[in-house]
Amino acid sequence: MYRRVQLFACVILSHNAAAQSCADWTVSATPLLTGPLPVNSCLSDVDSDGDMDLLVYFDGSSDESLDVFLNNGDGSFASPLRFFIGKGVRDLALGDLDDDGDLDIAAPFRHSTGLGDEDGLSVMLNNGDGSFADRVVYSTWQNPSHIVIGDLDSDGDLDIAVANSSSGNVGVYINSGPAVFAPVVVYGSGQTPRSLDIGDADNDGDLDLVVVRDGSNGVGVMLNNGNGTFNFPLLVAGSGSHWPKDASVADMNSDGVLDIVVANAGRTNNVPPESIGVFLGNGDATYQAILPFAQSAGTFFNVLTQDIDGDGHIDAMATQGSNEGRIVVLTNDGSGALQFQEQVILDFFPGGESLADIDGDSDIDLVIANVFYGEMQVVVNQCAPQDCPADLTGDGTLDFFDISAFLTAFGNQDPVADFTGDGSFDFFDISTFLTAFSAGCP
Repeated sequence: MYRRVQLFACVILSHNAAAQSCADWTVSATPLLTGPLPVNSCLSDVDSDGDMDLLVYFDGSSDESLDVFLNNGDGSFASPLRFFIGKGVRDLALGDLDDDGDLDIAAPFRHSTGLGDEDGLSVMLNNGDGSFADRVVYSTWQNPSHIVIGDLDSDGDLDIAVANSSSGNVGVYINSGPAVFAPVVVYGSGQTPRSLDIGDADNDGDLDLVVVRDGSNGVGVMLNNGNGTFNFPLLVAGSGSHWPKDASVADMNSDGVLDIVVANAGRTNNVPPESIGVFLGNGDATYQAILPFAQSAGTFFNVLTQDIDGDGHIDAMATQGSNEGRIVVLTNDGSGALQFQEQVILDFFPGGESLADIDGDSDIDLVIANVFYGEMQVVVNQCAPQDCPADLTGDGTLDFFDISAFLTAFGNQDPVADFTGDGSFDFFDISTFLTAFSAGCP
């Protein structure tokens, strides 16, 4: 038996760029046209051809749909395929729910009708070519707002968790396979859960849930009992006073322990203003005091984590919204300490955003919704990757520690030491490493 320890959501979590110190964002002059009010997006390889496709949900008054833009392989996109996934979709997540090798989609929705609100969860299976079968609808509690996918019960297939904002709980859908979900089981989350992420917070081998509660209710960690059942959240100390809006789970200081990056509204007195902060994890579902970094006027709505500058450390990107939106890029020096890298001013109100290598040049690009104009803006990272293969520690410097790392990897026959790429570990790998070491980093 195997288990999957990482969800596949709307952000691609790794890439192969070599170490560099760069994040040069340029807004494309030609946006992708969508329907009215594009509010959610995903970048994922839905047709299994090796490049990132774009999925956009737009929330028009009468013609809501999911548009699938297949990537032509060069960062441009074909005309969209259009599918009905539900009205009032709040979030999108992708994963191989039926275990057939391609990515399926799940989306919570809420639609107001003359008879009241209709809440539910849509699941659409991929036909293998980036088109999707008709949706299957599962019941939810009130106002489902955010979704994550992961192997919650450690049985090898992917399950679903949904935050139900008005109900104060998280609904868990266990996959009994293939893509047949048991009736929802709900677990109390505290008042108004607005955002959800997933990861092993206590290092016990199963996936826990990190939930952001509205206002001063803060961030909580719902520990997994090992079978896909969950406990009431443990409050992350100090998180409530900063009014978090969103959170992302990542190992920010490369210690093997997951940390929490939060986008804070900062609306109460005696706390820092709007900021991006980091709670470094201790490995037991407790966290150190928040490290607030970027502070600027304007509420942060979302935060994404990814190695944006290709140096081996997880960085952060956040959006702020008003008539003049902003993208704020924060780079990580490896300790979890974020530094302001770049701010991109937008002339529109930003909506759903996703990070991935769109154009196949090994750096991380961005797509972001121009909500009021019915467009998706492609924000291209213009950095040219700088290869430094001998920098095995990923710190941008070649020194004794890289030699030590190579010798350890070579002795353990770790693939990272196979510098010739022939599957063998011999003199030629040592020679190739020493040549690369002598050449230095660009």
